[in-house]
Amino acid sequence: MNTAVLFYIPNLVNYLRLLLIISSIYLHGNLFLLVYTISSSIDLIDGTIARSLNQTSKLGACLDMFTDRLTTTIIVCKILERKRSKSMILLLFIDLLSHMLLFTSSMAVNVSHKEPILSMLKVYYQKVVLVLLCVGTEVYYVMKYLDTYKKVNKNVILLFYTFLIVKSFFHFLQLIEGMCRLSDLDGGKN
Repeated sequence: MNTAVLFYIPNLVNYLRLLLIISSIYLHGNLFLLVYTISSSIDLIDGTIARSLNQTSKLGACLDMFTDRLTTTIIVCKILERKRSKSMILLLFIDLLSHMLLFTSSMAVNVSHKEPILSMLKVYYQKVVLVLLCVGTEVYYVMKYLDTYKKVNKNVILLFYTFLIVKSFFHFLQLIEGMCRLSDLDGGKN
């Protein structure tokens, strides 16, 4: 066991995110949103810290990916506790499956999942596009949750819903790329 990697600063940041988001399960209303938003905001810095301190690791990549998916799952579950939405469940399913397949295939061939083969995914992984879509989607989830107990302008929710839809399109492309990469690992097997 490489204890140094376990205690890399960006990994400690991800442990903090995990503690925050898991504890948020037991919170409601504005307190939930505060803890959720802190956890989501911290996600913007862990990769930067890792690169600047030369502390990138496979563990860190896994923690980041897992924590991101857990964060999304928790807020969607919180929304679904108060409002049913089959489309939200479907989009969450595509998010989870696409990231897991792409990430698994990338780890298997020792490349970053942010170095895709599909040219459309290269657009998604441009820093400005990725940050804009991620932040827009997070704002959508926050607004949607807030709307379960306070009145939120439906046009504002709809505006940010477009970020989720565009991001989900890219998730679908991730799903395709992940499946293709994994099938390639089997080579000529029939």
